[in-house]
Amino acid sequence: MEIDFGRVFPAGERPSAARAADRLTLNLFPDACVIAVRERATDLGPGKVQWEGRVSGASLSSVTLIIDDTLMIGTVRIDREVFQIRYLGEGVHAVVDIDQSAFPRD
Repeated sequence: MEIDFGRVFPAGERPSAARAADRLTLNLFPDACVIAVRERATDLGPGKVQWEGRVSGASLSSVTLIIDDTLMIGTVRIDREVFQIRYLGEGVHAVVDIDQSAFPRD
């Protein structure tokens, strides 16, 4: 997947919590496109930001994204579904749909 970092932060500027987008469109899969609404953003260091929010319209959701210049990792939870955004290297990212039913029960 390709991430348009210009939509997360103003184009050409280094990531910072003060410039983080209020809303993000997350195209997780062709049948899973959601709008994430920021609740807070925190600077973790130069060019490193933690973006936290929720999915618009979902009753139970959370979005946590960690951005380090031009790479992103994160977790998107929508009700019982969990998606992970992983950095694979060389600018390539992947979205993985986590099947929680495959995990052992507590």
